[in-house]
Amino acid sequence: MCTESHYAAISYNINPNDILPDEFSSDCRYYNTLETTNIFKSCCKNPLSIVHINIKSFAKNLPLLAFIYQLNHSPDIIAISETKLRSTTPVNFRYNVNIYGYNFVHADTKTNAGGVGFYIKEGVDFNILSNFGIYSSNCENVWIEVKLHNPKSAIGVVYRHPAPNLKEFDEKFFQVVDHLNNNKYTYFICDDFNINPVKYSRDNTVTEYVDMLHSLSCKALISKRTRLTEQSSTLIDHIYLLMIQSMPLWVGYLFLTFQIICQHFLLLKQLM
Repeated sequence: MCTESHYAAISYNINPNDILPDEFSSDCRYYNTLETTNIFKSCCKNPLSIVHINIKSFAKNLPLLAFIYQLNHSPDIIAISETKLRSTTPVNFRYNVNIYGYNFVHADTKTNAGGVGFYIKEGVDFNILSNFGIYSSNCENVWIEVKLHNPKSAIGVVYRHPAPNLKEFDEKFFQVVDHLNNNKYTYFICDDFNINPVKYSRDNTVTEYVDMLHSLSCKALISKRTRLTEQSSTLIDHIYLLMIQSMPLWVGYLFLTFQIICQHFLLLKQLM
């Protein structure tokens, strides 16, 4: 948990009139760089640990992933969004994004934004769900099935490009989650949907989106802002889950900030 000074530093620009809906009431916390290292060390002894990082371009920020090598216990699965890797990205640069001890799977973007993937630690038994996903020109997504003893576990990472037709995306996202529910998957969805739930009470499209999540029994784990600047604060990077049965694990969102405040913070939710 952050000290009061940490909270003061990273929450000074939050509009007190922005109220999150109940679906985003999870009790997650901010951790600073040193605390993050200790959290990884203690929590990664659980059967499964997942972290989502919005890298905001591999080309610009790849060196910030070096902290993985400094950890005694690194996460089992690292979901990466906004890689900005394209089919035209040079092969030698693609080689440089590899992390020793991890398998890397990725979906390229066709624009100057987006691109998603997973780093999956060697030894984790998984399959790529190649015939499953959100089929839309406005998003990239990758889905894997992780083979734990029980239940079946699916993990997705999704980037939705800003686009006016949110209703179309909602419908396709609903179909994917409904399929996971009907097939009794425990699932974790790490995403940057460019949808800000703090606008729930003043934007009808956001209201419809959050109400859809509620109808699907999706639980939102990240309840604090994931992008903070001197002018604004938003919560557009999310993690959703549905657990068929309880199991010890932890899930976190690591966000990188380029202010003087710090290098990166972790938003963490531990599930038992």
